[in-house]
Amino acid sequence: IVTDSAKISKGNDYIGVYAGGEYPLEIAMKENNNALTIMTPEKKDLKDFSVVSFADSNNMKLGQSVISLSGASENSVSTGIVTNLAKEADVLKKIVTSVNSSNVLVGSIILNLKGEVVGIKVSNAAEEAGSFMPGNLIKEFLASRVTN
Repeated sequence: IVTDSAKISKGNDYIGVYAGGEYPLEIAMKENNNALTIMTPEKKDLKDFSVVSFADSNNMKLGQSVISLSGASENSVSTGIVTNLAKEADVLKKIVTSVNSSNVLVGSIILNLKGEVVGIKVSNAAEEAGSFMPGNLIKEFLASRVTN
């Protein structure tokens, strides 16, 4: 599980809620200077987990439709379009959308219409409503830290 680091504190207890039940989570990797934290279920032989598919966020287009999944105590679904693709040195650093910011919490994900993850809302992108960290940056983060 990958989520925003600002919402995770060492010493706190976290529970993952899935269709098959609730499972205690442990912090597998939290780096001080990184926006993301990796968490894993304490019980390692679970069969209830599904792996998400990531889209290539470099293929995002202005005007493309996106779906946001969020919710503090209940699930919330919002839709919008991509309004800006912020790049630095030809690397996509931020996806800005028209998704209503009141429906987006830190840790929310956005999906393309195929149901693939294209980004996650992280606190360092909070200065701009509706902005998300691109999925390719998340994939790079995971690939450099997680072994099979």
